[in-house]
Amino acid sequence: MGEITESLWCESLPDQIVEVIGDEAIAYMERALGVVQRDVDATCPQLGKLRLKWVTADGEYPDPEKIEDLFVMVYVALQGGSYYTGGSDVYAGGIDMKGEVLERLEEAVYSVAECVQEFMVSVELREWPTCPLHNRMLGPGSMKWRCEADGGHVVATIGSLAEV
Repeated sequence: MGEITESLWCESLPDQIVEVIGDEAIAYMERALGVVQRDVDATCPQLGKLRLKWVTADGEYPDPEKIEDLFVMVYVALQGGSYYTGGSDVYAGGIDMKGEVLERLEEAVYSVAECVQEFMVSVELREWPTCPLHNRMLGPGSMKWRCEADGGHVVATIGSLAEV
């Protein structure tokens, strides 16, 4: 199963899931989760540790005989397993590769950051993170947190909000 860090996942990754997602995308997701976790720790420590949660389209445990039909989504979840599926997912793929395949770390960081934002707005009922100058939600892009007020400006590199 490669060098998958199980503690970053709500539950273990069966070989079938690893096969569908791919070792490289898993590594990107895990690294991206660590980057975004630094910003959560700096600005919203009460949220706790984030985890990745895999879910199959039908909610069933993967059948090794039907691996070619498997569609897997990966979301950001809380350590206890709570997650939000109405917004962004970190990865979606399988079957006809209907979802996005993470091909670079930058894409994974953007995806994880966006997923955490969706979770915060929908479950925690708060905008995250916010611009210290304009008190509005920042947007992730090009490994930076950006504020669009006053013509737009970069607030911080994703993962470095503790320095702001």
